[in-house]
Amino acid sequence: MIKVLDRYLLRSFLKAAFLSVFVFLLIYLIIDIIEHLDDYIDHQAAFSTVLRYYFYYFPFIIVQVTPVAVLLGTMFSVGLMARKNELLALNSSGVSLYRIARPLLFGGLLISVGMFFFSDRIVPEANRRKMAIRYGEIEKNPNFGKEQVSNLIYLGRGGRIFRFSTYNPLSKTAQQVQIQTIAKSRLHRQLSCQKMYWEDSTWVAVDGQVREFSFDSTETGRETLTEFDTMYLHEIPENPGRFERSELITKGTDRDLGFNMSLEDLGRVIDYHRLAARETNREEVYYQIKFSLPLASFIIVLLAVPLASDPRRGSLAIGFAFSAGIAFFYILLFETGQKLGTEGPVPPIIAAWGVNAIFFIVGLTLMYKARK
Repeated sequence: MIKVLDRYLLRSFLKAAFLSVFVFLLIYLIIDIIEHLDDYIDHQAAFSTVLRYYFYYFPFIIVQVTPVAVLLGTMFSVGLMARKNELLALNSSGVSLYRIARPLLFGGLLISVGMFFFSDRIVPEANRRKMAIRYGEIEKNPNFGKEQVSNLIYLGRGGRIFRFSTYNPLSKTAQQVQIQTIAKSRLHRQLSCQKMYWEDSTWVAVDGQVREFSFDSTETGRETLTEFDTMYLHEIPENPGRFERSELITKGTDRDLGFNMSLEDLGRVIDYHRLAARETNREEVYYQIKFSLPLASFIIVLLAVPLASDPRRGSLAIGFAFSAGIAFFYILLFETGQKLGTEGPVPPIIAAWGVNAIFFIVGLTLMYKARK
């Protein structure tokens, strides 16, 4: 009987959750199409191009709406059982609410794990293709992805750190260049120049100087300064495309929460900024969100089960109202924590995990106080 019950509960929960995801996707699609329909008409975008744009847009939407869909799925599946007195019958048979919650928590955990890998492996590439279609094909910008970059930082081979004031991918030219070579946590060489450009498979530095540092057995450093008008940098293996890709992983807005990047890319950006003594709060918050947002599905199940088990909240309207209220409160706290974290007052780990911790504690408390 227990296995049959587990399958029944898990099937009801997953069906309601996936149906909620589908409804949210449909609503988002309708609203977004209405909002941008004039743009598609003005740019004479082909139907197939718009279709591909939304195909690559959906993965990011799924990540955003899944926690709310899981909440609705739990409220509706458990609430319906409570309204039909099925929970009362199970309790009378000696099946506790804890036991009823187990398959739902297992389902929430599966969704959380799936969303973690989905958001890290699928969403970043889908977002990049979505942006390429939107700006490259729909808005017909042939130079999309080739815009001039400011304050570029790149960690290259051989312990080199590249810093460009500006970099133009079209002309393959960098301005106000500094290339530092680090070995054994020490600065051994620093090249500074006004301009660097790509010529015949080689970088050429113009109007600069090279400072080389050597250390003897007494750890005393000596500096050699060499000035130049033109210098061919045959020792640098990085081609222009490397600097273009390095900038692509740093692009992002507060809206995408860093999901334009994988965890590996975010980690690299954090390393670059630390090497350059730049602030990393924003990237560290997004790094933690990559873990905390998928786990929200599991935590929300823990919160929703005891709330939905009350027969008075078993109706569709009341269940939806409760879900909307909880979702609104969660989003409000989440957005507040993210804002405080990216701007500095709150540590990144608290900014990303604080709301999950609050809901987890509330869920445990409600589960403890609920009918066994």
